Amino acid sequence: MIVNLRKDLGDADLPFIAGQVNNTPVLKINDVIASLPNAVPNTAVVSSEGLKCYDRWHFDTDSQIELGKRYAKALLKRRGELEQQDKPAR
Repeated sequence: MIVNLRKDLGDADLPFIAGQVNNTPVLKINDVIASLPNAVPNTAVVSSEGLKCYDRWHFDTDSQIELGKRYAKALLKRRGELEQQDKPAR
């Protein structure tokens, strides 16, 4: 899927960030998602740790906002921008 997306968009190095789903003990899919960076280059994963759902599957509003922040931070880190922002101004 990632290879095809990158091919369709004409960017073989396009960063790809995957997000974990609701962390229920029954599902092992988060373990599979977490292994993505070991299998596919220029990818990252954001954790669903600590997020809350309003039903069995869907994150509540605050958790969706937090997940979005985690995606943004992961993308900035992949692009090397986070490290530059963390450096003190001189």
